[in-house]
Amino acid sequence: MNEKKIIVALILAVCFIRIISVFFAQGWLNDEMTYMVTARGIVNDFSYSPAFLAPTFPFTLSFFYFIFGVSEAVSRAVPIIFGILGIIAVYYLGKRLYDEEIGLYSALFIAILPLHWFYSIRVMTDAVFVFLSAIFILLFFLSLKKEKLLIPTAVIGVLIFLIKYIGIIFLIFFLVYLLWKKRSVFKGKYFWISVVLGLIVISPWIFNNVSVFDHPFGAVFSQVDVNVPEVYHPFHIVYYILSSHIEFALFIPFVIFGIYYLARRPNEKNKFMFLFLIIGLIVLSLWTVERYRYLLPLMPVFAVITAFSFRRIREKWGEKILLIIVILLLLGNSFIVFSQFESYPKMEKYVNLESAGLFLKESCIGKNIYSNEPSYVHWYTGQKSLDPLTMYVSSDSCVLISKYIYPPFVFNYNETFMQFLEDNFEVIFESGEVKIYG
Repeated sequence: MNEKKIIVALILAVCFIRIISVFFAQGWLNDEMTYMVTARGIVNDFSYSPAFLAPTFPFTLSFFYFIFGVSEAVSRAVPIIFGILGIIAVYYLGKRLYDEEIGLYSALFIAILPLHWFYSIRVMTDAVFVFLSAIFILLFFLSLKKEKLLIPTAVIGVLIFLIKYIGIIFLIFFLVYLLWKKRSVFKGKYFWISVVLGLIVISPWIFNNVSVFDHPFGAVFSQVDVNVPEVYHPFHIVYYILSSHIEFALFIPFVIFGIYYLARRPNEKNKFMFLFLIIGLIVLSLWTVERYRYLLPLMPVFAVITAFSFRRIREKWGEKILLIIVILLLLGNSFIVFSQFESYPKMEKYVNLESAGLFLKESCIGKNIYSNEPSYVHWYTGQKSLDPLTMYVSSDSCVLISKYIYPPFVFNYNETFMQFLEDNFEVIFESGEVKIYG
């Protein structure tokens, strides 16, 4: 069996392991619950809440709910599907920009990258984000020779922005690169058609913002404390550098060499990719929130760059050494992924909330439910929870309280309130720092 077939077999094996690994995922993160509840609301009565939420992923999830029904199994399946589609998209990105060998190595990188693997089994935006990112970069590069492809490129760019607002990176890159290298497109019809279609796609979101926030970009600003100007500084890049062991795991030396190797060979393709990374890192540095997973939409380009490290290893030391390194990377990164199921911050809390939600479903439906974890209450009971700080003593109430509160939600977890609960209610469920009073 030659090297190409072995690499393909490894990629397929990883895809299979990814599917199996979903059974090791424990609990539901706050973001997962929010997306699932929102998608279910779209299917049930076309309601959309919370209004600040970027809509691409909830509507994508709701499409699968509409076809296959609302369930936790369908919720888990959606990111798995898009995670695998992302691997395929990255393969074609590397292949069309360079050649098939680079495409295969790029796909291998994204397939066994722990950050992508972990978030591709979580009901979150990241798997769809990476998939659309790879498609956007590919179409945009092809559009430089075939201008009609500017139309789908712009539409996908808008969808990326509407999946997570940090996706503004792609629209900025779109305009900056055209201004730098392809100003002639501004005189053609395809650019302006792409602008019009992009505005059509984003217009429902803008109208909703005006309706809810009295501002066309109110959903973005609602997630940003614009009264804290010190958060807008270039030092967030230090965070991403210091957390590179999380973002790239065992690939760090290969990423560094790939950047070095291509930087010494400036051509139009390499400049195209490096400009994208520079713009992406600048925007991430200026963004008000730093999360290492926000680097994921840049990973398709990092994958292609890193692929050149693997090519150089094959050219210098041969296929056997390359395959040994690849297998070691696969084993090491797989260990990192499976260890994250236990070590993810506050994972015990999420598991406890899942158990509490199931208890509410069995014991508290039809009662007034007060909670500082509204998404979990809504998912398991179909009821909207009430603010616990406005509650009064009632025999037909259940109160779910979690000590850890996910920002930006604020809850005054103080001794006075907890003493009020202890004096007037009994603890009917307790798991870790999650309690239900009734």
